[in-house]
This record gives sequence, structure tokens and C-alpha cells, in this order.
Amino acid sequence: MTPGAQLETHGYALVANAVPRRLFEDFARTIAHYVRAEAARCGGDVAQRIAALPDARLPHDGLIALRNHSSEAMRLVVDRLKISAAFFAIIYAPELRALSRDVLGLADESDVLMAHPNMRADLPDDFTEEKRKFSLP
Repeated sequence: MTPGAQLETHGYALVANAVPRRLFEDFARTIAHYVRAEAARCGGDVAQRIAALPDARLPHDGLIALRNHSSEAMRLVVDRLKISAAFFAIIYAPELRALSRDVLGLADESDVLMAHPNMRADLPDDFTEEKRKFSLP
């Protein structure tokens, strides 16, 4: 099924490799940066636990550690992410604009407007190695 037909039928379209992976890698580094900053602000045990995490696990385990410490701490990180340059680089990636133009049947990429971009972090209630979830709709 084409992305356009999928959008018409289901109201969404799943397209593999629509945005360059490097943009998601930049976003993961941004998450890690904000997690470290918030952990330092919180101090104590949470700062020590997060400092001990390997860089690759910070976007996932770091957010979970912050959430377990304080939902407010995690919320502050997510709020910062919503206005970060790395988030907007994904939202306004030329590849995504071109795909959106094609799916929506628009004449030009300049007709594509991403109004009110948002993200949500869905963290598992019961975190185990088998159950990792980090979702950005």
C-alpha cells in the first residue's frame, strides 16, 4: 500500500527511512544532554545513577531514572526537547517535507506546513530488559 493510500485508509502512513538516521542520532544526543543537565540539578542518588549510565543508554534509561525520581524532572526534559533544534531538524527535514508533499498531493514542498509539532515520551511502568519503550509519535 502506498503512503498516500495508507493515509487515506488509516489516517496515518508508515514509511521506512523517511528521515535520515543522523537526525535521530542528533536527537538522542540532545536527550542525553538534557538528561545529564536535569540529573545534575536534581543531585544526590539520581545524579550518581545517571552518571554511571553508558552514553548509549542515557536517552532511555536516563529518562526512566528521572521519571522514577520525579515525574517533574522527566517532564522538564521532555518540555525542553519539544523546543530543541534537534527536534525541529527532524520535523522540518527536507526528506520529510518531500514525502509529505507527495503523500498529500501538493504541488510544492513550500506548501507543506508542520503546524504544532509535538512529541510524547511513553515510558514503561514496569521497566525490564525485555520491555523497553520510547515512542515519539
